[in-house]
Amino acid sequence: DTCLSIFENFFHIRGNEYTFNLKEIANYYNLYSDLLNYWKKIIHKNFFEINYEEFIYNQKKNTKKLLEYCSLAWEDQCMNFHLTKRTVRTSSDNQVRQKIYTQSINKWKKYKEDLNDLMKIIDQH
Repeated sequence: DTCLSIFENFFHIRGNEYTFNLKEIANYYNLYSDLLNYWKKIIHKNFFEINYEEFIYNQKKNTKKLLEYCSLAWEDQCMNFHLTKRTVRTSSDNQVRQKIYTQSINKWKKYKEDLNDLMKIIDQH
């Protein structure tokens, strides 16, 4: 789902040309995975990991766990992040104005045949 999301977005800023090629996205994903695993080994006790799907389906519970880990107090605004009036200048500028949604989960399955090369690169890693 992450790789498909990257491919679907138009990252027009120079240096993001890899986002137009599924094989390159897979290679970057593997680099990301290696880096994440490295930091998990190095700082395993100080590393907080959230499963995306688990977070989406249990936003309040997982937000509370994250805030507790960071020694931050709960605020009701955490559940209403989409109502913020702050400027957003990222590719997700439309998404941050919406409540959390589930439509992206397993979206890759619709395109499974088109993602074979990407999946092979990730699976062989």
